[in-house]
Amino acid sequence: AIIYERYDDYYGGKAKLDQVIIKMMPDLSAQEAALQTGEISMMRVTSQAKLDKYKADDNYTVYSIPEGRLNYMAFNYQCDIWKNPDARKAVCLALNVDEIILGGYGSEELALPAKNFCSPENFYYNNEMEGYQQNIEEAKRLAEESGLTDITLNYIYFTARPNMKETAQIVQQQLKQIGVEVNVQGLSAAGEFLGHLFAAWRGGKTTEDTSWHLATNGMDSLNADPATKMSSWKSPLIQVGMYMSDETIELWEKASQAIDVAEREKLYKELQVQFNEDYSIYPMANTNYVMVARKESKGLDALEKYPVFEDYTKIYVEE
Repeated sequence: AIIYERYDDYYGGKAKLDQVIIKMMPDLSAQEAALQTGEISMMRVTSQAKLDKYKADDNYTVYSIPEGRLNYMAFNYQCDIWKNPDARKAVCLALNVDEIILGGYGSEELALPAKNFCSPENFYYNNEMEGYQQNIEEAKRLAEESGLTDITLNYIYFTARPNMKETAQIVQQQLKQIGVEVNVQGLSAAGEFLGHLFAAWRGGKTTEDTSWHLATNGMDSLNADPATKMSSWKSPLIQVGMYMSDETIELWEKASQAIDVAEREKLYKELQVQFNEDYSIYPMANTNYVMVARKESKGLDALEKYPVFEDYTKIYVEE
């Protein structure tokens, strides 16, 4: 457990609680039992069934806070098939993000359909974009012409992350509609999963890994300007494992260097459009951090922003 002790001389004022204790409880059934007995005061909910259960129970309060996070599907650019932009485009046109949200998460209470590499909490988020639109016939044509229908794709995900298994299964079903076969594999060890996902640029050197074609991952938005993500996306090592066009790199540099706010916003909104035109990732979900708390626990939504519990002094227990 992680224990936070109250510091009475805190400049922002004395907290209402003596301690805040964060318990590590991987087992979901154990979490629920602990919540019901009062051993813990709140827990995260990641399934629609659990969300509906606690919303209907007057003994609990449900809070939902935008997580400032993007869950996306990556193309392993080390695999030759993805060097053909039509192959990446075929996958993006085959998928239906609304069905991914409904089947993988349960509803938009848990996650919103993602439109681009930013989350709505980013500065300069382009809310006028529609994102990728499903077009099965076009996707079929591109899949056949690019050779996607001649191979079996390997799709990996990290089992400890919620909603990833369900998402992978829906992608598998949707790609089957265009004649593309997908093997889905869940990896339980974080090091193993990340070792595959970031093999092309992990540790400052390139490692060849073509054992997988697709992977689901998530990233935060750093609660800030997209410039904070630039080093993550545009380095030469990144481009070994993930496609990034010269146009996107140039636009990102111009946007990050723009001093005028209006010009900066204009360029970043153009960047989000250009990024989608690269078909370098498939944006899936902008997740919400949904919590269920015992009725007496208050203040969990005081800030209504991420990260969750940014200010622990806002939390209190009503006797």
